[in-house]
Parts: sequence; structure tokens; C-alpha cells
Amino acid sequence: MSAARASRISGHYKVTELAGRRILIVEDETLIAMALEDVLLDMGCTIVGRAVGVDDALASIGQQPIDLAILDVNIEGGQSYAVADALRGRGVPFVFTTGGAEDSVDGRYAGNVILRKPFVPMGVLAALRQTLDSARQAG
Repeated sequence: MSAARASRISGHYKVTELAGRRILIVEDETLIAMALEDVLLDMGCTIVGRAVGVDDALASIGQQPIDLAILDVNIEGGQSYAVADALRGRGVPFVFTTGGAEDSVDGRYAGNVILRKPFVPMGVLAALRQTLDSARQAG
């Protein structure tokens, strides 16, 4: 990572292109959500919400601006596709996470970035960068 891309801050790397990005986390496993939150905060992101189910996530989408979302495919009460559709409708890019095979994601989302669990911080960073790059190219 070049100095232009990251600056060393209090023992962590603040990633320039992610600094201040407002992120919604949709994850029903508390420890995974907390780990994601830590990674994102270390990168300089702002966590605007953490939802455990579809209804919580949909409510969060309507309450505040979101720059990017991370969605667990299988969450409490079903799958997160309704959330993905709502985000798409607002032009918000998102990353899917799954502990299953990548082909377990509905074919409608074949072009979306999928972050496999368990993840490592550099994997999260790569997924977010790829998602933002795709959104820039599409928009």
C-alpha cells in the first residue's frame, strides 16, 4: 500500500479512498459484525448502522445517507436480497458476504463482489475497492 493510498494513524492504516465513507453492515452474527466494524473503523470508514435482519436493514436505508453496504447473504429471517434491491434502487454499491459457496448467491447478483467468510482485513479492503471501482465504471 503506497503512502498516497494510506496514512499511518494510531497503529492502523487509514485508507484514503475509504476515509469518511458511510457504511451499513447487515450481519446477524455479532462477533462477525464487530470484527467487520473494527476493520472498517481502522480504515477510516464511518459505520452508519448495523442491522441483524431485513426489516432493520431496510429501516436503516431510509434513515440516513449510505455510501456503501456490506450484506451477509443469509441473515436472521431469511436472505438479504430485498436489502440489496433497495440499495440498488438508491444507487448504493454493496458487497455480499457468505460462509457458503459463491454460487450460493442468487444469479441476479452475479456481478457483485462476494467476500468469503472467514475474512481478513486485506480481503475486506480488496472487496470494497473492487465494489467502488465497479460503481465508478457503471456510473
